[in-house]
This record gives sequence, structure tokens and C-alpha cells, in this order.
Amino acid sequence: MSDPIEKQGQALENQFFAKVDQQLIEKLRKENAAKEQMAALKEVLPISDDAVLKSLIDLGVTAEKAAALRIVPIIMVAWADGSVDESERLLVLRAAEQCSIEPGSAAGQLLDHWLRSKPPSEILDDWCSYARELFRSMQKPEGEAFKKAVLSQIKDVARVSGGILGWGAVTAGESRIIDRVEAALSE
Repeated sequence: MSDPIEKQGQALENQFFAKVDQQLIEKLRKENAAKEQMAALKEVLPISDDAVLKSLIDLGVTAEKAAALRIVPIIMVAWADGSVDESERLLVLRAAEQCSIEPGSAAGQLLDHWLRSKPPSEILDDWCSYARELFRSMQKPEGEAFKKAVLSQIKDVARVSGGILGWGAVTAGESRIIDRVEAALSE
């Protein structure tokens, strides 16, 4: 009589632990995937601050998409007035080409999305943290060349749609973004 009850008890216990095991295995898989994403991103971006990396991952940045980070300040300047016009779009695409972002690649798809939908404003905060750390890790000549290239590109985008015949005027929103980027690359 106790034999069937004992078998049912054992089956219930096994079922319970199978569910617990499955939950623990799933939790381990997620933790390992997060660690792998972090490690892959560290290989692509010279960032040692795990909080910055986690923030980037939370925003959907993968190692494959990291190249698009180079474009973040350019995109944010393009969106500063609330929309991206055709002349700004063309400059953004030219900058992407200079950064070896291939159309159709993950970074290219992210860029296409950002050209249609404004990225979250927090991405500029994360970019500034990334750029600050990158800038600090560079030798002075490389750091200055990086700073000059970034500032030149974002200023070109800022100027292209304002002023007379599209040249000359930089809006207050564009100026704020340029100042934030410049500050990040000066610390």
C-alpha cells in the first residue's frame, strides 16, 4: 500500500525538481548570455566600465552594432530640431560609409532605424561615457584626431540644414549636443 504512495511521492518530487532544475538552467543560460555579450562588446569597444557596457547592452547595442556608436553624435545632431531632413540624412550616410558601416549589416540596419525613428536620448549619455573613456585610452595624437573627426562631422550635419541655402546656422539644440560631445572628448 505504501509502495504506490511512495512512487507517486517520488514522481511528484522528481517533477518538482525537474522544474526547479529547468528554471536554474534557464537562469544560468541568461547569465552566461549576458556575460558573453559583455565580453564581446569589450572586445569591440575599449571600455572597461561594466556599468557603461551594461547600459549599452540594455539599449540593444551588440558587438555587431557597436560600429554604429560612432554615428550616435551625428544622428543626435541630425535629430536635434525634431526631424532628419534629406541633406542631414545624406551626410549621416556618408559618415557611416567612412566608418565602414555596410548597408544591410546589423549596424546599417540600426542606422536605418535611427534615421526613421529618433534614438532614445539616453544613448547620447552612454555615448559620452564611451567616448570619454575611449578618448582617455588613446595616445594624444590619436585622441585629437578622433575628436577632430567627430566634431567636424557633427558640425557639418548641424550646419547643413540651417542658415541661407542650408549653410551657416546651428540651432540651440544642435549647439547643446555639440558642446556635450566636445566636453566628453576633452576630459
